[in-house]
Amino acid sequence: MLALLTAGADASLKAAAAATRSLKRLRSVVHDGNLRELRPALAAAEQSVEALRREVAMTVKGWDFDEASYVTTGAYVDELWRPRRACN
Repeated sequence: MLALLTAGADASLKAAAAATRSLKRLRSVVHDGNLRELRPALAAAEQSVEALRREVAMTVKGWDFDEASYVTTGAYVDELWRPRRACN
């Protein structure tokens, strides 16, 4: 379960990087006064921020389970030890 959450966080970070790039481009377009590129840059920024929102929402949705049960059954400890066992 933690691996899925990690993958979701990684996907969200990639989407955040894309959003950052789009917003930096928008800032540059505004700074340069490039009216021809303003609407496309605004649209790209909006789309990239929406993609980030979707990635984070999917990550949050993927964490919809009973944490107390996960811990009390020992599944959490097993998952934490699994990589170490694989090395032996």
